[in-house]
Amino acid sequence: MKSNKEECAENKTFYAMGMGGGRGQYIFVNQKQGLVAVFTTIISDDSLLPLQWFNNYILKE
Repeated sequence: MKSNKEECAENKTFYAMGMGGGRGQYIFVNQKQGLVAVFTTIISDDSLLPLQWFNNYILKE
């Protein structure tokens, strides 16, 4: 049986973001789900919005 600490460590999401020419590119990787997601946006005022979308609509956390 795994401890809560071990389970939390396995369910991390890693991400990278880049901004170029007023556009944003985001890559999300969640190892537990075996999931990689890529977003491209033209959002300039809230650069963390794609992270919220990923958590709320893809991972549903």
